[in-house]
Amino acid sequence: MLEILDVTNTGRRRRFSLAEKIRIVEESLSGPKLARATARRYGIALSGLYQWRRQYQRGELGGDLRESRRAQARLRPEVDTADLDAHRKRRYIRT
Repeated sequence: MLEILDVTNTGRRRRFSLAEKIRIVEESLSGPKLARATARRYGIALSGLYQWRRQYQRGELGGDLRESRRAQARLRPEVDTADLDAHRKRRYIRT
């Protein structure tokens, strides 16, 4: 037996409190490539989450800018500059 689910749009946008926005943003920043999964989990548009993240990083959501930068720095992989310089040299040397 097939059951049909009728979803009606109430026309109202969901409202998130400042604390909820901060929690969602911090969750999305907690690991690499978590923005899409976090947006999907909370039913928000990815572009909206990116906007909240920018606001958070600028300190407009009440988040600590220094802490958010530390969290992002932890997510960035370490790059050995010697390897990077060698790669650049190989790229431009023609044999």
